[in-house]
Amino acid sequence: HGFVCAWFLGLCYIMIIPMNATALCLVFRTVSGGILQFGFHYTFAGYDVYFGEVVLALVALAVFAWVNSLGVNIAGTVQTVFVMLLLGGVLVVLGGAVFSPEVQAKNLLPMFRPNGNILAQVLSVLVIAPWAYVGFDTVPQMSEEANFPHSIVKSIMDTSIVCGGFVYIVLALVSASGFPDGYA
Repeated sequence: HGFVCAWFLGLCYIMIIPMNATALCLVFRTVSGGILQFGFHYTFAGYDVYFGEVVLALVALAVFAWVNSLGVNIAGTVQTVFVMLLLGGVLVVLGGAVFSPEVQAKNLLPMFRPNGNILAQVLSVLVIAPWAYVGFDTVPQMSEEANFPHSIVKSIMDTSIVCGGFVYIVLALVSASGFPDGYA
């Protein structure tokens, strides 16, 4: 069991880096209106990949590699700032959703595809669940490297799990309630 678990954990750690780098490009493409869509490079799985977006991903990877090479204290501070920005952004999204007429609870219906295999629908969500939780294991690792007292490690871990759960739940609910069923 340990061998299989170690391999899957290793694959998660290896794959999370390119997944986040490509996700950054997707978010930037949506937010910026495609200003980095120049220098057509190739098509992968029906998706056009542009040179400008590849450069963005590589620069982001280089910046985060450099920050992490500066040491655990500096990397921890930068990561804390990014976590606070993430939580702040999620609160802004939640506030905007509460006051938006477009976001309605009825858009969450149907909870499952009508006449669909409910078990298959639940499993399709559970398949991505391990990716959502990659990173929570960094709390005990960080606590050892940063010499946190063991008495506060549990509260740090509990807080990170609650905050992470809050972020995932709010973003999923806002996304699902903002778009009616069948929205492409």
